[in-house]
Amino acid sequence: MKKYLLLSISFFGLAVLGYAQTLNLNHFGIEEGLPQSGIQTLTQDKSGNIWIGTLAGVSKYNGLAFENYDKKNGLSENRIVSSLTDKNGNIWFGHWAGGISVYISKQKVFKEIIPSKTEEIFKTINCIFQDNKGTIWFGTNGQGILKYVPNEKDFIGKDTIKELENISLITTKDGLKSGFIAAIIESDNNKLMVGTDQGICFIDASTQKVSIDNNLNALVPANGISSLLKDSKGNIWIGTVNDGVTKINLKSNTIRKYVTIDGLTSNNIKVLYESDTKYIFIGTLGGGVSKYLPQLEANNYAGPLFQTISSNQGLSNDKVLSIIQDREKNIWIGTYLNLNQYFDEQFEIYGQSEGLINSLVWSIIQDRKGSYWLGTEGGLIKFDQGKNKNQNTFINYSNNQKGQVTNTTALYEDKEGFIWFSNFGNGVSRLNPLTRQIESFNTSNGLTTNDVYCINGDAAGDVWIGTNKGGALKFSLQ
Repeated sequence: MKKYLLLSISFFGLAVLGYAQTLNLNHFGIEEGLPQSGIQTLTQDKSGNIWIGTLAGVSKYNGLAFENYDKKNGLSENRIVSSLTDKNGNIWFGHWAGGISVYISKQKVFKEIIPSKTEEIFKTINCIFQDNKGTIWFGTNGQGILKYVPNEKDFIGKDTIKELENISLITTKDGLKSGFIAAIIESDNNKLMVGTDQGICFIDASTQKVSIDNNLNALVPANGISSLLKDSKGNIWIGTVNDGVTKINLKSNTIRKYVTIDGLTSNNIKVLYESDTKYIFIGTLGGGVSKYLPQLEANNYAGPLFQTISSNQGLSNDKVLSIIQDREKNIWIGTYLNLNQYFDEQFEIYGQSEGLINSLVWSIIQDRKGSYWLGTEGGLIKFDQGKNKNQNTFINYSNNQKGQVTNTTALYEDKEGFIWFSNFGNGVSRLNPLTRQIESFNTSNGLTTNDVYCINGDAAGDVWIGTNKGGALKFSLQ
């Protein structure tokens, strides 16, 4: 995974965020060994293999080849729409016709689950979630939620697992807002948040008691919940069918809604995923993936807050059904047409909240000692990068006692190590980094105009200054 330093938060940001930019993506389809090109669900096992659920069975990818499995290998049926790797390393699959299958990792076999202690589950298993106590919850497309407390003894010596004592069904009769369950997460310890087509409800994981927070539902802009995510900071992200994404902090009761005007590629959200690097990936049905860049919002950036990963950037299809990250930090994106492996090129974004005097950066150079010099709308900045952001140092020359610096649009280091910079509208200056002494040049001492656009040097060590309608000026170092 490549990582880049991004300091320019300006109107040039559209190119940085991926618009009309080809990204580093690999595609996998039937020709590469998949049983079908429509990728419904993705999960990674504890050995690092990627398991790909399709409507023609499941495929295991070990980084070199695909190994395909279907009903003949023990699956309940071939159409797989959801999956989960549990804490014991077993892999659970939810099927389109309501069946449930599990791959027992120790035995390396598939087994069918038939919950005979409840009514027959014939509706699609939309989602599978495991809480912090190990209980597994299955959200269905019309029959509510199936709760199962795993017991390894259930898996011994049985091809089909029936008559489970530790399984139960929660329906609208128990208080669910709807039997159409799209997503389940753990919002607080022992408390589940459930997204339905009629809004959000909560379940006490121990008692199975269902509750509804009308105040919370009033904050969510739409009833049609399609996905839920609790991020590493405790924020709840709520994806909707046609009304974008809402981020809620339950402790501070703050809410922020994101739609296409904020840079989302589509308001029809299918999947939410947080990477190890704390970026939120938002998969949409029709717009590809939008990667949320929180540093832009923290620095009050007025443009799009998302990087776009769509067919314009090389994604195989813009209808995204699943997203995961592997152990090598690659992002895998399952679409209606083929699987995509995205080598995520990370940007570290620096703005005013990280120490810049101004977030509009016109120019950047690196001097012979490794320091970065930034020309900003607020002046000149020297930046030394530490091992982490807490060790970074910034020196601002916007109002130095040994010289006045304003809007800096051009930078150059001469052969003696002096830093030349433009004060647009006020000429050009050079800074001695050792003494921090600034010497200024303008129309009062030789410049033809105070509007300087660019600065460079030649092999002889002379400094050339490009101006606005004042020609090119040469400064010979003595």
